[in-house]
Amino acid sequence: MIQNSFLYLLLLFALATNYVEAACEKYGDGKSNCPKSSPCCYQGYCDSSAVFCILGNCRPGDSFSPESCWPKPHCSNIDSKFTDPSVLVNKRKFTGDVAKQIWWVDHGTFTADIKSGCTQPGVVSSFIVRNEFGDEIDFEWVGLDKTNVQTNYYYNDELDYTKMLASKPLGDSTDKFISYTIDWQPDSVSWYADNKLIRTVQRADTWSVAEGIYKFPDREAQLSFSIWDGGNTGAKGTMDWAGSPTPYDSDTVYSMYVKNIKIKCLYNGNDTYTHKNRGTSSSESPSSIKTPSSGSSSEKTTQTGSSNDDSSDSNNINIPTANNLEMATTSAGFKHGFASSLLVLIAVYFF
Repeated sequence: MIQNSFLYLLLLFALATNYVEAACEKYGDGKSNCPKSSPCCYQGYCDSSAVFCILGNCRPGDSFSPESCWPKPHCSNIDSKFTDPSVLVNKRKFTGDVAKQIWWVDHGTFTADIKSGCTQPGVVSSFIVRNEFGDEIDFEWVGLDKTNVQTNYYYNDELDYTKMLASKPLGDSTDKFISYTIDWQPDSVSWYADNKLIRTVQRADTWSVAEGIYKFPDREAQLSFSIWDGGNTGAKGTMDWAGSPTPYDSDTVYSMYVKNIKIKCLYNGNDTYTHKNRGTSSSESPSSIKTPSSGSSSEKTTQTGSSNDDSSDSNNINIPTANNLEMATTSAGFKHGFASSLLVLIAVYFF
């Protein structure tokens, strides 16, 4: 009996020492949750705006209540050529802060005309679809070889670099705009350059016998563009991949250019929806609950082909989707001081 009581006290002590009080650390004394007037906690601050309250940014446990955080907004169709100068960010005033659109895409076709910033070894440019769980689909350019583009995909933050595939030469990616497309469907991902298919991955081919799941990216994600220094990271594998060292002098600026972007959603394009004001999110991927189909087709790589072109009550609120947002930059650069910064080139403008 004494031994059992002692073990019980040890358990209580362990639970007490592992308890962390919820707090939005930069609000007030740093020991309180957000107030009702600014209910959403994001990066330690409290506010009531969409950037703070959207799930993925908002921290339910540190907000006024878990219900303060909004669900993720649906994907919206976009075709923007960045022609409105009033919503553009001057790259000379850009400080390397991360700015992303806040809506999420659940499969679709994403196209951008891009001139990479990889004019020298070490400079990496990217066009990425990624979520907080580490599912990712990407295009990447490296200064070590600026004549091709590399494609890859990840599931659940498992970094398997053996899946990277470089395209055939496309010409100098830093000298001209090339149209790049990610066609993300429930059963496949295809990558295109100038409307030519360069790679397709079938979901059926990602089945893991050992784990009993498809290792295929199929959870909602966000779209981003970035330019960063891979040549001075200190990580040998990254430096060998990107080229090293990245050359700098006092006036060096590396810039990536995005001339336009087109998003065609597979689901829920251009809608505004009513939802219950509660913060719920599922970390379970549909991949983890599916079983393999009887057939399986192998991955294809080619240079030919054409592109594919609840009831309402007082607690319900309306969330604006990307109809109310506008893209806000066409280029960004980094100097040596921001060499390790991830410079995401999509910013948000609220009307």
